[in-house]
Amino acid sequence: MKILFVPYYYYLQYIPFKMTIKELLGRGIDAEILYIPNMAPKDESQNYNPQRFIQDEVPFTIFWLRRFPKLARPFSYLFQIVQFYRNAQRLLRTIKKINPAAIVIGSHLGGVYIRVLQKYCYERSIPIISMWITEDSLRNSMLMPRWFPVTKSVRNIIEWKPHNKYTQNNLFSVSGNALKRHLVNMGIEKEQVIVTGNPAHDVICDTFSENRNILLDQGLVMKGRYIVLLTEVIHEIYDLTYLNQLLEVLKDAFNLLPGDIKVVVKYHPRETNETKNIHKEKLHGSRYVFIEDIDLITLSRDAAISIGHFSKALESSFIVGTPVLSINLFNNEAHSIYGYSGKLMECVSPKEVSEKLLQFFEDEAFYNYAHTVTQEWCKDNVNKLDGKSASRVANVILKHCL
Repeated sequence: MKILFVPYYYYLQYIPFKMTIKELLGRGIDAEILYIPNMAPKDESQNYNPQRFIQDEVPFTIFWLRRFPKLARPFSYLFQIVQFYRNAQRLLRTIKKINPAAIVIGSHLGGVYIRVLQKYCYERSIPIISMWITEDSLRNSMLMPRWFPVTKSVRNIIEWKPHNKYTQNNLFSVSGNALKRHLVNMGIEKEQVIVTGNPAHDVICDTFSENRNILLDQGLVMKGRYIVLLTEVIHEIYDLTYLNQLLEVLKDAFNLLPGDIKVVVKYHPRETNETKNIHKEKLHGSRYVFIEDIDLITLSRDAAISIGHFSKALESSFIVGTPVLSINLFNNEAHSIYGYSGKLMECVSPKEVSEKLLQFFEDEAFYNYAHTVTQEWCKDNVNKLDGKSASRVANVILKHCL
């Protein structure tokens, strides 16, 4: 029996997939990653590649999608459809050759090839386990003109719905109750969603068991109080104008703080050289430290507070007990990481960013409130931190295969 894991965004899914694969291998179950380096819109092959899989002792099979050169409209639409048909057939032949007993994906809302896999598995009664670790929303789904020359099944994939006949037999593993509610609100049946915890959290338990100073090992020495600013590719959600304005707001807020409080800017894995330079131009001076690859758990644990929009990386701060000040300047409920009880830790205006950050360091009542909200967030979003989440996900996978 072979369990096949198919990631979409590796920076989100690789660690939990790796932890679960190792759990299965330890039980004598054959498991591997189907490595498709050019499936997602962003190239992650520099950090996630065969060399890393070999080093991590994660079995894998490589599959490449064939991409046509981009052409001008209207020819681009036709070539994209032809490209899709060819790649889908090649991918499904590969799946047929591997002959998995089950397939594990991340979000079932992923790109068209993740959707193709779900259709294929539905038609052949191959179990699908969708391991949800972020509160995703439906993207890249589009209505096509009725006259467009595609089959009904292909139209269903392109016009994907959050819950449809191809997902009705899926089983969903989620990290906490909040994600379960999110999926149920999409139309997923409550019985399809199992709260297991996130296998990546098992790494947190391992990190806490180590006595050595991981930050010192990685070349970062921080003395005294510091803030962690977790960047996001927010310019992809909004634009570069917003990013520039945001950094001005943050700089003004940081300037109001005592001079001994440092700011560690932790870059998102998909930041570009352009956006990194914008951060350094706006936030310059002795207060700021810029880092890329570092142990996020220890960095967050030793910080006074973390700041970000809705990055998955903020979860590390919550788990280790570090309060999070959330930026939501458009007051967009879909981009809010807090429920009703935690809204005071969310900033919906530039003025609130300055006021609440200063309050955190100067107002004991607000400081205590921030820590209470952190605990409440964890109760709703994180399952047991016992180092056994990968084991629970493996149990769900195997049970769904039987």
